[in-house]
Amino acid sequence: MSEDFINSLSYLSISSLYLAGNPWKCGCDNSTERLYKFVLDNEQILKDSGEITCNGSNHPLDTAKPKDFCATKLQLSTNGHLIVVLIIVGSLGVLIVLSIVFYYNKYQQKIKVWFVYRLMFCKPGVSQ
Repeated sequence: MSEDFINSLSYLSISSLYLAGNPWKCGCDNSTERLYKFVLDNEQILKDSGEITCNGSNHPLDTAKPKDFCATKLQLSTNGHLIVVLIIVGSLGVLIVLSIVFYYNKYQQKIKVWFVYRLMFCKPGVSQ
């Protein structure tokens, strides 16, 4: 709904208007804010104001809050969860690498002896 259309409605002497049943697109843009404000300001002429909903929703527009239209908070929340998961996975990865380095340094001599033994005595055709 354009700003001009909304302004022109205020100058007309309309006694009733029906807007429900239309696929109203709601989002973080100014048109949603204008539609929301129009519905709240003109409940006396909107005979179906309690039935006006956003496309894909059955929540009435007149009882919604402006924050309900914008998914930014939900996206930030989802991104926040993703960041936490990545930090946990990254921390576990670093912990595993540090453990491998620690145990390699601690048992370095035994590991080298084991590899040499495996390479020299576990070849096909070499008897033990």
